[in-house]
Amino acid sequence: MSNSLDSLSEALLGFAQEGAAPPPPAQEPVGNAAQTLAELSEALLAYLTAVESGSGVVTPVAPERKSKDDDTYSGFGFSFDVGVAGGGTRAVTALLVGIDGLFGRVCRYTAQKARFISVAVGSGSQQSTTTNVDLYAFSADERALYLQFLREGANRLWTLLAGYAKGLPFRGYLFDEGVGIDEQTADSVYNNTWNKGDFVRVGGKIYKALEDVPENTEITDTDYWQEASALYDTRGAVVFFVDVTDPVRGNSLVQVLRNVEDFLYGFVLWRWYVLSGVEKEAQVWGATAEAAYGDVKGALLRMRASPTLRGVRMF
Repeated sequence: MSNSLDSLSEALLGFAQEGAAPPPPAQEPVGNAAQTLAELSEALLAYLTAVESGSGVVTPVAPERKSKDDDTYSGFGFSFDVGVAGGGTRAVTALLVGIDGLFGRVCRYTAQKARFISVAVGSGSQQSTTTNVDLYAFSADERALYLQFLREGANRLWTLLAGYAKGLPFRGYLFDEGVGIDEQTADSVYNNTWNKGDFVRVGGKIYKALEDVPENTEITDTDYWQEASALYDTRGAVVFFVDVTDPVRGNSLVQVLRNVEDFLYGFVLWRWYVLSGVEKEAQVWGATAEAAYGDVKGALLRMRASPTLRGVRMF
C-alpha cells in the first residue's frame, strides 16, 4: 500500500498544482460493496426477523456508541449469529464507525492545523505570509466532499476486510444505509399516529410499529410496538462485517475497530491535503493512513492467536 499511496499522492499533488480536477484515488471495491440493507443479504434480513420473533439475539459489545459530540473514537460494534446454506450458523461481528463522529474529528484537526499553514499574499517586495483558516479547514460546507473521501477509503478497506467475510452468506458493507429511526420521547409517540413499519428510538431503545398506530397509544403497548434489534441501527455509520466463528482473543476486535477508524480518518485527511496542495501534510497523512491499513491487517491476523474459549464473544 505504501507505493500505491506514494504514487497517488504525487499524481494528485501534480494535478492540484496544475489546477486540474484530481482523479479518484480509490481502487474499485472487490465484490458488491456498499449495497443497500435490503439488497445486502436475505440471510441478514431473515436474521432480523428471527430477532423479532425472539429466536435470535444481538449482543452489544464494548465500546458503546459515543455521542456525536464525543472527541474520541466514534466506533462501536455488536455480535450476532446468522444461518448459512446447508444448515448451521456463523458468528458475525459488525464493526461500525460513526460518520458524524469521524467528521467532527476531521473538522477539529483541520481547523487547528489551518492556523499554522502559511498563505502567501501580495507579490514582489510587497509579498508577505498570513494564515487563512477558511482555506484549509474542513467545515460543514465540505460535508459532501468528506463523504466522497470516506467512501473511497471504505472501498479501499473493503478490499482487505472482504477476506474476513468469506464464510458469511452476505457480501459488502453498509455506507450510511439502513432504516430510518426517529428520535422521540414517550409523550411524542403517544400524541402522534404512526405507520406500520415505522421505527422510533425512545430512551435509548429502538421500537418498531407492528401495525398502524393510533394516537394515545403507549410505546409499551405490545399490540402496536415491539422493541427492535440494535442491528437495525446502521444509518449514519460505515458498517463492516467480520466472520468470528473461529475463536478470537478477548478484546482483540477492539483493536481492529480502532485501526479501522484510524485508517478512515487518516485516509480522509490525506485526500483533503492532497486536494488542498499542502504537500507536507499530505505526506504525513499518507504515511499515517498506510500505517493504519497495515495495523488493520496485523490486528486481524493476531485476533485468532492464543484463542479464548468459543463462548467469549465480548470485545
